[in-house]
Formats: sequence, structure tokens, C-alpha cells
Amino acid sequence: MSEWQPIETAPIRDLLNEGPFACLVYSKETGVKTGRVWRYAEGHVGSGTADSFHGDWNITHWMPLPEPPNG
Repeated sequence: MSEWQPIETAPIRDLLNEGPFACLVYSKETGVKTGRVWRYAEGHVGSGTADSFHGDWNITHWMPLPEPPNG
């Protein structure tokens, strides 16, 4: 599994064609959750969301989802 990465390194996404990147996210308020993050082409973080939580969370880290099991 990959290491936790700062939110500033989240993938750059074309939100109109690709949508946010599904991953694990971490914030002090929610802990570890599945969520979605993205950066704009200019490099700044667009947003981050934690699934099942609504609000403005301070997501600080992300990690790619693991591969599903084989068989």
C-alpha cells in the first residue's frame, strides 16, 4: 500500500471530464475516511470531501485506494 501524502500532492484532475479522484483521506475532524480530492491545473487544491460527512473539513493527507483482492 502507498504512503500517506500531503493534500498538496493530490492528482491534477479535469473535473468536467474526469471528476474527483477517489482515495482515502485524513483530517483531524474525521480521521481516516474514503473520500475524493483534486487539484486544479494551476496546482492549488480544489477541495476534499470525506464520504458520509458534510461540512468544510480540513483534509491534510490522501492515499490511493488499495487494489481489490484477486479471486
